[in-house]
Amino acid sequence: MQHIWLIDPQPQTASSAQAFAADAHELNEHNAFARKATDWTTIREFSSTAECLVALKAAGRTLWATDLSQHARCLRAPSDGPASPDGSGLVVPEKLAIAFGTESVGCTE
Repeated sequence: MQHIWLIDPQPQTASSAQAFAADAHELNEHNAFARKATDWTTIREFSSTAECLVALKAAGRTLWATDLSQHARCLRAPSDGPASPDGSGLVVPEKLAIAFGTESVGCTE
C-alpha cells in the first residue's frame, strides 16, 4: 500500500467530546506512532466520509469495502465471472481503494 486516506471526523456532541478527551493520552500515543508511517506512505486526511468519496471518485478509483456481515459477497468471482491472469476469476480494478472500518463496528453503510 502506498496511499492511505484517513477519515477522522471531530466529535460533534458534548458527550462524544468528553469521551474523546478521556482517551486523549492514548490517542496522542497512537498518532505519534502512526505518523512514523509517513516515512514510507502517502497519507491524506479527510473530515468526513463524503469528502473522501468525492476525492476517490475524482482520482478514478473503484471502492471496495470490507464487510463481515451475513450479506457480504466473497471476493472470489463466480464460475461464470470474467477471466483473470491467475485463473481465479477475480478481476482487481487498476485503481482500487479498499475501505476498512473501525475495529468495533467495521464500515458503516
